[in-house]
Amino acid sequence: MASLQTSFLKRLAWTGFFALIIWLTGLGVFAGAMPSQPLPSPNMPADAIVVLTGDKGRLEAGMDLLNRKQGGRLLVSGVHRSVAADDLANLTGMPHELFNCCVDLDHLSNNTIENAAMTAEWVDKNNFQALYLVTSAYHMQRSMLLMEAAMPGCEFLPYAVDTPISFQGLVVEYSKFIVTFARTVFEV
Repeated sequence: MASLQTSFLKRLAWTGFFALIIWLTGLGVFAGAMPSQPLPSPNMPADAIVVLTGDKGRLEAGMDLLNRKQGGRLLVSGVHRSVAADDLANLTGMPHELFNCCVDLDHLSNNTIENAAMTAEWVDKNNFQALYLVTSAYHMQRSMLLMEAAMPGCEFLPYAVDTPISFQGLVVEYSKFIVTFARTVFEV
């Protein structure tokens, strides 16, 4: 009996060891695959731009794309309920007229899954076919998975903002990516 328990514990330990090695290898691949910020070609405009709020630089990057006419409208997804368009215009230094004509604010989304759902409604309502997706480089892979799952017929052009992330933050984002990947694979 003791021999059987010892054998089981050894197998369990080896299984855990190999799972850890696979997870660490995946973390390395994930970190190495983070996109760098592409510079959109002037002949590559999209119908619109969506910015997922969160880190510094995302909104400014989206506004820059809009200002350079890389998309006709901009959706800022995940804006806190207390923030108005005028506040964002003042924050970015962009003309208020640009916000009034071309910027939509999503005050309902609280996470990336909800960002994708609200973006899908916005895309459907406006019949958009191609979008720039603006988010942090570390957040791009998971965001793309969710956006593509919510809008399979839409083309996404990733526009990654280089924002610093701690090792702990990278581990959390990679773990979320694994869960998201598993959900999208098994829900199909």
